[in-house]
Amino acid sequence: MGITLNILDTIEGKRLNWYGHLRRMPEERWPLKIWNWQPPRRRKRGKPRLSWNDGVYQAMQDRYMQEEDWQDRRRWKLGCERRRIV
Repeated sequence: MGITLNILDTIEGKRLNWYGHLRRMPEERWPLKIWNWQPPRRRKRGKPRLSWNDGVYQAMQDRYMQEEDWQDRRRWKLGCERRRIV
């Protein structure tokens, strides 16, 4: 009897995996520079759209992961593979 993963679990797991990779990068790497970059523009009216970071933080909450877990690769990998708690 196999466990089938929901597509959202897979997407969020990959997103968290990339976030951990991004956080462990040296500061001179381009992906990290782009992730930290803020474009100089005015905000549009109304409610702001969810950012990529908001999705990562929500996925971390769903899996009971801490912000500092990215420093420990083993713990981070286990958290990324864990299914969401809905």
